[in-house]
Amino acid sequence: LLGDTDTDAAELFVALRDRLRAAYATDNDPIRVVADGSTAPDRFVAVIAPLPGEKKAIRTDRREHLAIERRGRAVVVVNGLAADVDLAAVVDDLFAHDVAAAVNVDDDRRRAAVAADLERTLDTVLAAQQPTPVPLSQQLLLPARIIAVRLGVDVGSSDFDPAHDLAVVAGIDVEARWGVRSFLELALPFAATVHAPLGPFDVAVGIAPHSLPVANAADGLWAATFLGTALWTSGDVGVAVQLDASPALRFNSLAQTAVSSSYRLGALLRPTSWLVFQPGLEVARTGIAANVDRRSDEVLRIGGVLQRGFIDAPLIEIEVLSGLKLWGSTSTSWRLADPGTSAVSLQRISEQRASAGVLVLF
Repeated sequence: LLGDTDTDAAELFVALRDRLRAAYATDNDPIRVVADGSTAPDRFVAVIAPLPGEKKAIRTDRREHLAIERRGRAVVVVNGLAADVDLAAVVDDLFAHDVAAAVNVDDDRRRAAVAADLERTLDTVLAAQQPTPVPLSQQLLLPARIIAVRLGVDVGSSDFDPAHDLAVVAGIDVEARWGVRSFLELALPFAATVHAPLGPFDVAVGIAPHSLPVANAADGLWAATFLGTALWTSGDVGVAVQLDASPALRFNSLAQTAVSSSYRLGALLRPTSWLVFQPGLEVARTGIAANVDRRSDEVLRIGGVLQRGFIDAPLIEIEVLSGLKLWGSTSTSWRLADPGTSAVSLQRISEQRASAGVLVLF
């Protein structure tokens, strides 16, 4: 009998030994099983004697050998051999011929060597194989079937009125996006972005409300914001160009119309598989046309200024676990032209911000 492994054969040996012992033993005469090699872990030898007074010889009417021996994954059973026959010679002959014909030890060794070599080759290949990096464009354009939720704290100082000093402000940084399709991304609040490859670039166009009546009840109509992004990537380096424009669609109680536009140029750098930098530069212009005057602001901003889903992208992202990132960002703004004048005031900082938090990808 052959087992798949040495362990299987050892279990088979024990089961056969106990089964045959029970078959020949009787309550009246348990000494009918005489064990010669019961102390050997893989060998059991017994002499079966005829049952005194048994007329029909149901089990045996002569003294017979009962032997069970295991070598490797082969188990030889001798049952019913006359006691005057050389048992050892019979067992050795069975292992030498029948077992050898069924199991070619050399073939087993060769197969084991080939299997071990294959395992070593697979281990070497898997160890050398690097995980497929996430496309760098996904830092700005979310792929399909992915949900991104970002939470953080935003602290900074802002100059709401040029006549006053900077005032400290704080808030919560929130980003929620959902890759509905391979070409469509939805983001809160009420923003949608369509993106597709175009030559060497990933091109995206989105739309979102510039302001909500809940935030400013005086607005009679939401201002629509359009964002255009062209992203070029090569390996772990990328360049993004963004144009953000809000047409003259908002009318407030002062009968003024706001027109804004922003131009952004940024880089995406991934020095390691778990670290991404996204520095950028933005020039923003806001014009307000009133009945009595006309003025405009131009602002230069550097730092984490690239946008995704109409929310500023973090300056740095560190992936601590698969799907979990820590992020931090900072930006500084200067007013290029004071309202009503053409003076350049780069020495005057109009806003400074810093934020940090966690980003979870589902």
